[in-house]
Amino acid sequence: MSRILILFVTLSALASAACAQDAFEWRDDFDSVDVWGAQPGWLGNPSPSPKRTTANGIATFAIAEPGKGMKWRRELPNLWLPEQRFLVVRYRARNVNTEPTDYFIYVDDSTPGSQCQPICLNDVKADGAWHTVAVDVLPLAGGESAKAMAIQVQAAGEGRAEVQIDFIALSDRIPEGAEELRAGNFTAKPDVSISLADAKWTAQPSWLSNPAEKDYGTTREGEWTKFRVREPGRGMKWRWLMGRDVELAGHRYVSMRYRAKHVSRHGDYALCVMGPPAKEGDLGYTSAVPLSVLISDGRWHTLTADTLKAASLIPKVNALAVQVRAEGGAAELDIAEIRFTNQFTPSPVTDFIDIAEGAAFGGLQPVDLAGQCGADIVPVSADHGLAGDKGRHDLRHSVPPCSGFAELCRIEAGSENRASHSRGGQDE
Repeated sequence: MSRILILFVTLSALASAACAQDAFEWRDDFDSVDVWGAQPGWLGNPSPSPKRTTANGIATFAIAEPGKGMKWRRELPNLWLPEQRFLVVRYRARNVNTEPTDYFIYVDDSTPGSQCQPICLNDVKADGAWHTVAVDVLPLAGGESAKAMAIQVQAAGEGRAEVQIDFIALSDRIPEGAEELRAGNFTAKPDVSISLADAKWTAQPSWLSNPAEKDYGTTREGEWTKFRVREPGRGMKWRWLMGRDVELAGHRYVSMRYRAKHVSRHGDYALCVMGPPAKEGDLGYTSAVPLSVLISDGRWHTLTADTLKAASLIPKVNALAVQVRAEGGAAELDIAEIRFTNQFTPSPVTDFIDIAEGAAFGGLQPVDLAGQCGADIVPVSADHGLAGDKGRHDLRHSVPPCSGFAELCRIEAGSENRASHSRGGQDE
């Protein structure tokens, strides 16, 4: 591959840790309602004169006639529900028929035959007061992608039904003060970071049909633990008896900061959780992170995997297991952090690109793009789940301000840059 110099523009503020605290979400603030199209063919009692308007960022969906209704639909960008699983809406309603079990808000999950209706009309409080509600869409959806959304309003017997909406979002978290619907027995619990510094890992060759026979093991290197198998086509599993119980129930995700090289994607798990099963007679272990989702490219990544199913089987964890299978060479899996959490972790930009410190720009001149771009890199980065790390890079090459763009740095020439499922921050 020829060596190509690529320029990457970033904002110095992106290095602020504050960016990582922002919600990763798609959001409709209703500056316009033009994208919401009426669908009279979707119901048997369509209103002949439905109205949808917006003023000062508040949308109004109104039905004048008693006993009539309307559904409105809008398309969504390509949204992946495991990352933006919470439907959040702030609304107030008057004279709405709240008896039907049909949807108030519907999510098209790109799956034929699926009816994903996280919020139903009988969930609506038609008392004229503002309410913010949230629903975990992922367990209700038939697929993992959301391509469209719909709203329905049905007028009660007196007519003049009106629903005003401040915003609708698909987010990675439930905002403070929101009421969670369909939570069942789930009660969110504080994050738990499992320190691996003093973990004692024991090889379990009997757990595999093709265990490594030589040159395998674990070592602690700096801030991470290395699991290695040098024999191609073979593997190993290791178990750590933690000596304490850690509650997995109450956490929607397990976040694992890892780096993999020559690790096969075939096998049952990369990370397994063990403990007393919720149901007597069930197995006392289950996969938390499958091998199939690892990116084995020698770069650091932070993977965030759903744990609701695992927690329903193993509510309390007292042991962990890790598996490595070698493919195409000596396999290594470095794990820096395992965390039980309720939030998706943002990705540092350096998970995606290699940024050289003190890059020399001989012969290059900065170009002011203020007249060509109008986006601020901070919200753009947050919308894509990216975050910087304060103090990670000293970017000394200033350029004229450009709508929030403040500094210029270089991707290392000749490096390969890959998109990934990265979320988090550990330096290479």
